[in-house]
Amino acid sequence: MATGQKSMRAVRVFEFGRPEVLKLQSDIAVLIRKDHQVLIKVQACASQSAGITGLSHRARPSSNS
Repeated sequence: MATGQKSMRAVRVFEFGRPEVLKLQSDIAVLIRKDHQVLIKVQACASQSAGITGLSHRARPSSNS
């Protein structure tokens, strides 16, 4: 990483699987916003393990019934 460039921490996924495949990485370069792009800074977030592994196995009632 270039000297003086801001860095961030990120949780990254490199393979499909359960939440255990999530990897916390430090010193990732902060992306630079280009013309016609938006950069969103996330202060905090939460996720349920069902949201990470997917909800394809759950059936939801239709709101049109």
